[in-house]
Amino acid sequence: MRRLLPVVLLTVASSLAAQSTPSPANWQWRLDANAALVNGTKTPPSDSGWFFVDMAPGWHVTMGPGGFLYDPANSASGRFAVQAEMILFPSKTNDEFGLFIGGAADPAGGERVSWLVVRRDGQAAVFSSRSGQYSVIRDWAAVDGVKPLAADGNVRTVVRVLAEPDSVRFFVDGARVGAWARETLPVDGVYGFRIGRGANLHITNLDFTRRHAPYPSRR
Repeated sequence: MRRLLPVVLLTVASSLAAQSTPSPANWQWRLDANAALVNGTKTPPSDSGWFFVDMAPGWHVTMGPGGFLYDPANSASGRFAVQAEMILFPSKTNDEFGLFIGGAADPAGGERVSWLVVRRDGQAAVFSSRSGQYSVIRDWAAVDGVKPLAADGNVRTVVRVLAEPDSVRFFVDGARVGAWARETLPVDGVYGFRIGRGANLHITNLDFTRRHAPYPSRR
């Protein structure tokens, strides 16, 4: 569910940005372009700098270039669900934010990863990459039941990925974005956040669920 949140959250985030704060322990990132962390400086995030800190509950991030953010200890395989609650602050950017799964170094060279992302205009997309080969699994399009985000308010969005033995299913605010055969895209591996250029977010949680119940066989 998307809900407008009080402006006080934006004020708290701004005050934290001015403090000297290290990036979250053990987290790593792969950015779309070179940029320096500007945590604890008076330099605002830009194409050459970005901001990423712990902010209980969760984290606050303001991107310069886009990138993938992750703790390498967070890995999933088999049947699982990954979910994040993300609060997008007002900005002029329409860049994406969401989750990635299946992150790993590819034995054939390069990396492999899949990601679900949504934009302020309410459209969502799914992409993957294997050994430098980029694939559009679902191009940007509207999702039934998902409305555009308000341009002048803080809005909460929940993104979820559900991996089953035969398929991977993607959701935004409970609305199904799509489902694809598991072999279509990378699934097992590190999971984390995919956030686009200039996006300003508070992320309240990143939840992983191992699904143990028997899965119905096809008849």
